[in-house]
Amino acid sequence: MAKSLRIIMVVPEAPLPFGGAAARIYYTTQKGLVARGYQLTTFIAAATPQSRAEAERLFPQGAYDLRFFTPSSAPLGRGLRGKWRSIREPMSHQFDARFHAALASELRHGFDILHLEDLWTGYVGIKHRPKVLLNSHCLQAIDLQGERPASIKDRLLTSRSLHMEQKMLRLYKEQVTLTPELAAAIRLVNPKAHVDVIPLPLELDLYPYIADERRPLAKRLALIGSFQWAPTRSAARRLLTRLWPRIRALVPGAELELTGWGAQRVLSGYERLGQVTINDSVPDVRPYFERASVLLYAPEHASGMKVKVLECMALGVPVVTTPDGVEGLPTMPSSETSTEVPWAMLGASDDALVNAAVTLLNDPARQNRQRQAARQMLKTHCDPGRILDQYEAVYARIMEARGQ
Repeated sequence: MAKSLRIIMVVPEAPLPFGGAAARIYYTTQKGLVARGYQLTTFIAAATPQSRAEAERLFPQGAYDLRFFTPSSAPLGRGLRGKWRSIREPMSHQFDARFHAALASELRHGFDILHLEDLWTGYVGIKHRPKVLLNSHCLQAIDLQGERPASIKDRLLTSRSLHMEQKMLRLYKEQVTLTPELAAAIRLVNPKAHVDVIPLPLELDLYPYIADERRPLAKRLALIGSFQWAPTRSAARRLLTRLWPRIRALVPGAELELTGWGAQRVLSGYERLGQVTINDSVPDVRPYFERASVLLYAPEHASGMKVKVLECMALGVPVVTTPDGVEGLPTMPSSETSTEVPWAMLGASDDALVNAAVTLLNDPARQNRQRQAARQMLKTHCDPGRILDQYEAVYARIMEARGQ
């Protein structure tokens, strides 16, 4: 069946192994589906010159069929009409007229499944819903619970985004998502949807395990991620205002380092707390993983699988987090006290998180046991081959339901 299936995939960014959650899924599915014989064409809505060049190197034309687009400077029209549409249809600016025309032309040639990666790609599949599979990686209804937009414009945009998110989820019958928690939330919005759970794939060969002798001697707590994402902002504020002062008092000489896109803008002024370093928009984040003794990621609200938590585990950085931080991973307890699974230390309350961080910072042997267990867990749970098998099963079920 595989070789006869024609899959058109729409993704918001180029398929790269060290991009965001979405880019990693595309990287694995591009390689895997083509290797398994599928006829795959991928439309990439927003590619920078740098990401396009790297993707073309990894996926040479001829072996792969990638179509790259860069949104025009005024994709929704100018003036009041364009502004109104940007409010009425949040995130639709990713798909300008050129993108819609090129996709429509390709679809007219015939296809079996239109695979839409990321909820907002749902804008381009509305006319083809019986043949669409929509993958949502997170939900704003969960992620934005703690956010309080300051301006009237931001409040309006947030309200419209939440409304359109619900609308997209109700439109599509065949859906896939990363975690059982997300699947349950989607079914509440759309009880008629068939929602499969497929975890985020992770190619461990791309993540060299940090050897014991290369682990930092300093007791350095870290938070690494994109501070443009609400859950990471929430985790940073909680860490800086409620957790770090207590940890620093209990672990003399400890350091805190926060690294990622938008860090300086979101966290300006927090350096005054002492022993705090903030790094913004670094060209390569991997050295900052190697500098970290422990990652502490404690968002108030967060949906989906957390890429930086997974990367820490893959590289061998021990993790302290909340149950939300390990959503989608096996054996995820929920407790108000610190809870240890072999591959992470978990806590929901501030007391639990502080105790877990202090314990782990002071115990290198425990760090080593935990980081080894975490990498071993990922080998099974996020194995790309296993995850491609799951996508194939979903495709087969969709085709069978259509009588094909």
